[in-house]
Amino acid sequence: MARGVKTREDTTNRTRYANNPAQALRAILASKDAPAAAKATAARTLAEIEGQIGKHQQAPTDRLAEQRVSLLTRSELERELARLRSTMATP
Repeated sequence: MARGVKTREDTTNRTRYANNPAQALRAILASKDAPAAAKATAARTLAEIEGQIGKHQQAPTDRLAEQRVSLLTRSELERELARLRSTMATP
């Protein structure tokens, strides 16, 4: 196909994905014909859109602060105890 020539399929896809870029990225990921680099870029962009990575991601939660003490491992308990002691020692 000549470069710059739009096919009916190209126009249909642009219209379909114009309002939903995440859907377009998922289509790239699902495509068997898409190059690996395109899939990697689509995956990264999708993760950024969904807030999983990048400057818009949510801050990671501290597992120790949210979990019940009875569910923590010994090393997690020791680490949390050390953190609490250092917090209390600071004037």
